[in-house]
Amino acid sequence: MASIKDVAAEAGVSVATVSRVLNSHPSVSAEARTRVLAAVEALGYRPNAVARSLRTAQTRTLGLVISDVLNPYFTELARFVEEEARALGYSVIIGNADERPELQDHHIRTLIDRRIDGLLVSPADGGSPLMRDVALGGTPMVFVDRWIPGIDVPVVRADGTGAVKDLVAHLHGLGHRRLAIIAGPAATTTGNERVEAFREALRGLGLALPDAYIGQGDFQAASGRRATERFLALAEPPEVVFAADNLMALGALDAIRARGLRVPDDIALAAFDDIPWFVHTDPPITAIAQPTADLARAAVRALGRPDRRTDPAVRHPARPPRRTPLVRRGRNEPEERPVTAPEEQPTTAPDELLRIEGLRKTFPGVVALDNVDFDLRRGEVHVLLGENGAGKSTLIKMLSGAYRPDRGRILAEGREVRIDGAQDAERLGIATIYQEFNLVPDLTVAENIYLGRQPRRYGLVDHRRMRQDAAELLRRVGVDVRPDAKVRELGIARLQMVEIAKALSLDARVLIMDEPTAVLTSEEVDKLFAIVRQLREDGVGIVFITHHLEEIAALGDRVTVLRDGRSIDQVPASTPEDELVQLMVGRSIEQQYPRERPDTGDALLSVRGLTRDGVFHDISFDVHAGEVVGLAGLVGAGRTEVARAVFGADPYDAGTVDVRGERLARHDVPAAMSAGIGLVPEDRKGQGLVLDASVQENLGLVTLRSATRSGLVDLKGQRTAAARIAKQLGVRMSGIGQHVRTLSGGNQQKVVIGKWLLADTRVLILDEPTRGIDVGAKVEIYQLINELTASGHAVLMISSDLPEVLGMSDRVLVMAQGRIAGELPAEEATQDAVMALAVSTPTPPHAHPAPKNEEEGPRGH
Repeated sequence: MASIKDVAAEAGVSVATVSRVLNSHPSVSAEARTRVLAAVEALGYRPNAVARSLRTAQTRTLGLVISDVLNPYFTELARFVEEEARALGYSVIIGNADERPELQDHHIRTLIDRRIDGLLVSPADGGSPLMRDVALGGTPMVFVDRWIPGIDVPVVRADGTGAVKDLVAHLHGLGHRRLAIIAGPAATTTGNERVEAFREALRGLGLALPDAYIGQGDFQAASGRRATERFLALAEPPEVVFAADNLMALGALDAIRARGLRVPDDIALAAFDDIPWFVHTDPPITAIAQPTADLARAAVRALGRPDRRTDPAVRHPARPPRRTPLVRRGRNEPEERPVTAPEEQPTTAPDELLRIEGLRKTFPGVVALDNVDFDLRRGEVHVLLGENGAGKSTLIKMLSGAYRPDRGRILAEGREVRIDGAQDAERLGIATIYQEFNLVPDLTVAENIYLGRQPRRYGLVDHRRMRQDAAELLRRVGVDVRPDAKVRELGIARLQMVEIAKALSLDARVLIMDEPTAVLTSEEVDKLFAIVRQLREDGVGIVFITHHLEEIAALGDRVTVLRDGRSIDQVPASTPEDELVQLMVGRSIEQQYPRERPDTGDALLSVRGLTRDGVFHDISFDVHAGEVVGLAGLVGAGRTEVARAVFGADPYDAGTVDVRGERLARHDVPAAMSAGIGLVPEDRKGQGLVLDASVQENLGLVTLRSATRSGLVDLKGQRTAAARIAKQLGVRMSGIGQHVRTLSGGNQQKVVIGKWLLADTRVLILDEPTRGIDVGAKVEIYQLINELTASGHAVLMISSDLPEVLGMSDRVLVMAQGRIAGELPAEEATQDAVMALAVSTPTPPHAHPAPKNEEEGPRGH
């Protein structure tokens, strides 16, 4: 492979001159530049793009050159580019070309001189020698929205052609036959693309586009006004004016009003590039909305892949460019509702079960989803990945009929559908297994599986057949539960399997599984995966939500990543975990378990001989100040029961619990709290929070008694304290008055922990502290544990996530069959060592029965 020295020798110049040419430096003569570029071409030399990529950049700066900063579309594009770059640790320098090629080149030279790490350009014209030089140089470059044919760099753009055809079909469906266009500059690719798409769409409908109905514009309002004035002066003016951008549409509206005409009574008006202003015009303007946020994010990510600059798949992706929804506005039409044109045929692939386009959902003060796209094929597992609060639950609730989207469309097998309730979802073959179980505790397993769909015989419920069918489904999911068992008698893991059996009974074509493995043992996870694989073989499409990254490659086919309510990327399931994490959180996480081990102090919690017949026996341990003690073991080993007994929530028959040398009364929660013990339960929603109360009210639960004076609660003091602790913990919320039900799982967990911090708890028992929490929120919880131990607190942590126990514990106690089977210091604690103890059979000193691992109680673990 040729080197830069070879190029210098071939061109007869110095290495420094070659470097300046490759970096598009202006201080090189035209003759020298020509010789160097000829040598580069002759030798086939290419700079080391990987070495110059964003991964090893030094300036942490990107350049963005936009065509016109006054155009709201480019302003919004710049905003989203800056937002995405900032999330990745980069700054952005923006240059405004003002649609002038010479000013564009000036900005590019300036940015190259500043040694930016990447360049995003929306070209102002159809050609630039400077940009061709930059493309051959070492600075990664991406074209956004517009592009220059023949320059081999990635292009990120929307499907302008398809969008224009949709618009023309819509206007034709309204009865319009004389359609005119205000085209953009002929030198720009977008200007040419839109006018040709307009012409082709008319031709397909048997309509002509006379030259008189083509107005030449320059993407500025004044040109839109001039072109429209010319249209209106014709003997037979058009019925519709379509402006190829938003500013020209505003100019056209001015011209129409100046003539005393009304839209749409006298003439209709439509535009490319929807902007918020169009909602407030009178009347609102029908427009094509570009997915600006998605384009910006895709462009920034493309800069991070300079080794793919010459890959044709980047410039011409295998999947079509992102479709741009048509936003119809005006009299007798729903405002801002994306629709399908009447003549449009289904665009989904034959094996596509489900497609979501441009979905948006807002709640008071919160944008839950913003322009989300997603698709699901037959016989695939499509993983939906994202932090807590990214919008995953909102998305699946819209697919199951619990919520209705504010904007966007849902297509089932190519047909646009409305899902207004659970029955609509069921008719479409969509079944959902929620993270929170949807079962009736006092009904039997069989009755829950067939609730509302019981088989009948002679008009009566056929209980025998229902039990037989339920038994077959339970056998299929591999769980040993009687169909006539009451649901309230089952443990969490078995409840999960009943939910899966219930979904299978619906014979669903689309199965949505929201963190189905969160409460399962490894053996149960293996059974679940076998079921999912069989369903995939049967042609069922499965949406699988998980926070366990190792499950993605083991089970998934594709992954769609959501972040802050937006679809960020779609990648193969084989994508490395560190890349998935970066897509999820917008940053790299250097250390998964960032345990910091301070010096330990005196024992804050001492447990001796704790025994509850039939549940646990002879439990003894200490937890010191500054220490995290992990409690590991199989499901059913009795870990949760021990924690609840120490906290006083459950009784025990023998033994003692001391806190800072003081003996605690048995089965006395107030005494434990007064002594400084706090418990974060495994079921945070059922036992740790009042879901319909506010963040402030939940944070004040533990300190409510101390905040009460003469029977009245000091609300001001409570509010101040709640705001302080919420800020300290980084709770993401609209305000402390927000209901905790609407918070993400990670933020709910922070509230549960926060109420104990307000009470100055010295010993904190954490039972499954990160269950159902994404990787970014997990690290925040781990950092909080570090802060607690650094300030002298003691932490007893129960977790079924063995790597978590090993990564965050200073010592590990392993329980088996209700007893402590052994203790391991951090340096000796390995997965093999812990599992060897967890499956052992401790020899009891007395004949106290211990629970079997398979006999899991309602809370047992």
